[in-house]
Amino acid sequence: MNLLVSLLFFIILSYYSFMLVQVLVKMKRKVVIPANAEEIVFIRNYPQKHVDFPTYSRQKFDLCFDGSICVHDVLNWIRNL
Repeated sequence: MNLLVSLLFFIILSYYSFMLVQVLVKMKRKVVIPANAEEIVFIRNYPQKHVDFPTYSRQKFDLCFDGSICVHDVLNWIRNL
């Protein structure tokens, strides 16, 4: 039973880590839409609300936090084996 739970945890954690790496890779690509301020005006639902372009530096803390949670979970999993 312990092996089954460990395997399930490892599969879920691997999937989550893979998705995190995919986000990091996609953030390094060139922005497709909106490319400039004129295009962003057309996709806003509420024009009075300011919308920022997504950047790697602004989301770096969240990505580092997610990565640290993954590392913490792996270390706890290894410790409990």
